[in-house]
Amino acid sequence: WSVLCDDINLAEIDNSAFNEESADDCVLRLISPDYLNCLKNKTLAEAIDIFCKNDIEEAYSDFKYHRYKSCALLIFSIIEGISIKKQIPSQKNHPKQVEKRKTGYSGVDLVIYVAGEILSAKWYPRLLNLQEVMKLFFSQGKDFNVQPSQINRHFLAHGMLLRDVTRADCLKLFFLVYHYMCFSKDVPE
Repeated sequence: WSVLCDDINLAEIDNSAFNEESADDCVLRLISPDYLNCLKNKTLAEAIDIFCKNDIEEAYSDFKYHRYKSCALLIFSIIEGISIKKQIPSQKNHPKQVEKRKTGYSGVDLVIYVAGEILSAKWYPRLLNLQEVMKLFFSQGKDFNVQPSQINRHFLAHGMLLRDVTRADCLKLFFLVYHYMCFSKDVPE
């Protein structure tokens, strides 16, 4: 899970939950319909443009009607769109930039890196958490030989995910896109 929003009481999370399933159960119990609506509104407020807002609305609509696969694909698309838009020509001399805009985890990592240079040190633990979650969800998958335990952009987008996308997967992605938007807004376009 990416770092939870400030209004979830972290004291309610069972610290003895060391496996993915029990951790998911703990967090899922804390997410009410009202909380999810609040997260949606916060995410919409962070959207970088009307196209992003429309995609967020569509992702939440897909989620509401249990269309989890299309919801997840949209959220991955939103994240990558932000990453691509945030890579500007003035960053070409940046140590992590190359001639063409990066996609996938490379693009996400660049935006997180630049945000880390702009933000104060108090944000570093959250940035590191965000980076680790992105690394997991955007990992290449080693030629699709081993199915991931978590939702994965490459397996999903290329039709190689051999399990259903779940409600929990989408909730993880909603938290992720919200936090990514919060940090990436400080990176100039």
